[in-house]
Amino acid sequence: MKKNIWSGVSALILTFLFLPSAHSQFPAVELEIIRVNDDMYVIHNEFVPGNVTALITDEGVLLVDAKFEANYERMMELLGTVTDQPVRYVINTHYHSDHSGGNALFKMI
Repeated sequence: MKKNIWSGVSALILTFLFLPSAHSQFPAVELEIIRVNDDMYVIHNEFVPGNVTALITDEGVLLVDAKFEANYERMMELLGTVTDQPVRYVINTHYHSDHSGGNALFKMI
């Protein structure tokens, strides 16, 4: 009986150890950019939750959330279709990787 309990506990611990890394390596998905008004856009996709809002100012672009690291190149490509301003600020709504996974790629800000 004790052996079965420890086997179950061990399996549970291993599962929780690998969950964060699996989530942070989520594949890139097709993104689209949607115009809200002249200075605001939403980068959206149907599959994974976590939109990115882009506010374009004279000083640069403010992003609300950064999606996954795998989405960085496509996000920059989409932003380039609506502005030549650089991204100056990234604000995260919370720590989940579908909102903050791309932060490391913005470290030069």
